Amino acid sequence: MKALVTCEMYKTNMLFSVPVGPLGSPQILVSTQRIATADEVKIRCEAERGTRCHFYTDQSEVPFRSETVREEYKTYQISVFGMELLEDRALQDKAEVLVSCAVELMEDGHNITSQRSEGQKIEVVDTFGSVCVEVSHKHIKKEQNIRIRCESDKGTRCHFYTDPSETPFRSVPYRSNVCQLTVSGRELLAEGAHQGQAGTEIVVSVSCVVELVIERTIIPSQRSNKVTIEVEGKDPLHS
Repeated sequence: MKALVTCEMYKTNMLFSVPVGPLGSPQILVSTQRIATADEVKIRCEAERGTRCHFYTDQSEVPFRSETVREEYKTYQISVFGMELLEDRALQDKAEVLVSCAVELMEDGHNITSQRSEGQKIEVVDTFGSVCVEVSHKHIKKEQNIRIRCESDKGTRCHFYTDPSETPFRSVPYRSNVCQLTVSGRELLAEGAHQGQAGTEIVVSVSCVVELVIERTIIPSQRSNKVTIEVEGKDPLHS
């Protein structure tokens, strides 16, 4: 048994097979096969029957999105940012994600789930380019100030971290491809989990993350490179 699906927004006619059984195999369509992390892709799942739709990435058994189907059209369409498709995966310039869907139907008091659709590949590339942190000095005294820069192709705001903390010690606006701040060695010692100590010098690692806000959605970059700073003076907790 075959069904012809016409999708004007995708500008394509697609012929697909529906296996015999309580639920036909759904068909998945994507509006583009290459997006940036801060861009959106429209993903559409079509089936002959169903009341709920689950969307998956790769071989995951857990859907990243589940939605109620519009019964009159037997379809559901979602918009997803590239970053959401990556989930917890680290991005090195680009990544390939396979998206698929399955539909669910309540019949005779039981939930029946279809087989998954065939997958569609989407390539996700990094919106931010290379996020890089730089410092004006790598060896300072406790009372000395240091300038820290976070550079990125795009952004709205930057967060600065002393590793391995997951909480930023300072956040500043993004302007002209860079975020900048001035901080003292004392503040770095107070905020940082120290990487090591040699004599009176304490080593602190700093890094940054850039955020881009699009229609109230916050898209974070990957964590930047780490730069180590040697600070002369005892840890203020013990001074």
